[in-house]
Amino acid sequence: MKSSLLRSSTLAVMASLTLPVVLRAEEPVDLGTIVLTATGREQSLADVPASVQVIEGKALASSGAVTLGQVLGQGTGLLVRNSGANASISLRGQKDSGTLILIDGQPRTGKYGSFNLNNFPLEEVERIEIVRGPMSALYGADALGGVVNIITRRPGDNPGKTVSLLFGARPDDGKRGTVRLGTSVEFGDETLGQRFALDLQGAGGYALPGTPRGEDFSALRRMSLSWAGSWMLPEGQELRWRLEAYRQRDSRDAFTSPRPPALPVAYDALEEEDRISLDGSWSQDLGAGRLTVSGLLSHSEGMANRAWPLEEYTRASKGRLQARYDLPLDRHETGEPGDPARINRGGNRIGFLLGTDRLPARRNVLT
Repeated sequence: MKSSLLRSSTLAVMASLTLPVVLRAEEPVDLGTIVLTATGREQSLADVPASVQVIEGKALASSGAVTLGQVLGQGTGLLVRNSGANASISLRGQKDSGTLILIDGQPRTGKYGSFNLNNFPLEEVERIEIVRGPMSALYGADALGGVVNIITRRPGDNPGKTVSLLFGARPDDGKRGTVRLGTSVEFGDETLGQRFALDLQGAGGYALPGTPRGEDFSALRRMSLSWAGSWMLPEGQELRWRLEAYRQRDSRDAFTSPRPPALPVAYDALEEEDRISLDGSWSQDLGAGRLTVSGLLSHSEGMANRAWPLEEYTRASKGRLQARYDLPLDRHETGEPGDPARINRGGNRIGFLLGTDRLPARRNVLT
C-alpha cells in the first residue's frame, strides 16, 4: 500500500489585549505564572482566555511520581489510561487522538499515531501546561479535546551531572523486577548551554496468578537518548535545538487461542519501535516586534505481532515549519521621565502565525 501525504497550510492571526500598566522600573514586579500554550506566545495565566493548568517544578518534585503519566493523572479533567508500561491521555471525554501532546511546543510521531507518556524522562521536565477545551484553530484537528505541552529545562541553567536509579518489584510475590536508570550531563551557561541525557528502562515478563500459560505482562527493554542546546547570539538572537532517539524492544511468552481440537501454539509476542526527531527554533528582535521561526522533523517505525502469525508494521512521519511575528500595538513606559532605567513594556499586541505541516503518513502492512 502506498503512503499518502496530506499537506496543509494554516494562516492564523491572533490578537490579545492587556490593560495599560505604569510601574517604576526599580520596583519588583510579580507577573505571576507565565504560559505560552494557550495563545502560542508568553502570557500571564490570569490573562489567558482558556482553562489552563500549570504543573511546575515544585509540584513535580513533591508529587512522588516517576513517570509523566503519574504526574498528569493528578491533573483536573484528565484521564490517563495505563496499559502495562504504556500510558495515553484524554481531555474532556475526547479520545486519545483528540488530545495533542507537545514537547516544547512540537508534536511527536509514534506507533499508531500516539505518543507514550511514560517514554519521556521526567528529570528533563521544567513544567507542564494543560489547556482544556478545543484548540483546533491554533493546533489543528488533533487538539479537539485540548493540549498538553511538556516544556523541558533550558540547557545551561543548571550545569552539572545527575544520576537516578529506581528499582522495584511486585509487592505480593517480589516478581517482575523493574529498573530505570537516568543520567544527564549539562554544561555551559546562559550564553551557550548543552545537555545530554540517557534514560534506560527494563522489566521482566510476568504472568498473573491463575494464568495457565504464557505471560500477561511483557518484558520491557527501552532506551531514550537526547541532546538539547541553547545559544544566545548577538543582536538579541536565540537558537534552540533538541535531538531525540528512542528504541523499544518489548516481548512476552504467548500462546494462540485456537478452537478445539487444535492445540495452542507458543510464540514470542513482540512490540517494537524506533523513533528519531529533531526540532529547533530561531528568534530575533525585528523592528518593534520579535520574529520566531521553528521547525520539526520526526519519523517512527514500529512492529507488532498481536495477531500472530501476522506481523503489523507501521510508519509515521511528520514535518513542520512555522514563522511567527509578535508586534506590540502600543508601548507603556515604566519609570520616571529622564530615568536611565526607564523601560518600555508592550501593551496591546498582535501575533501573526504562518506555517505548513506535512501530516503523518502512516502505513500498516500485514505479512
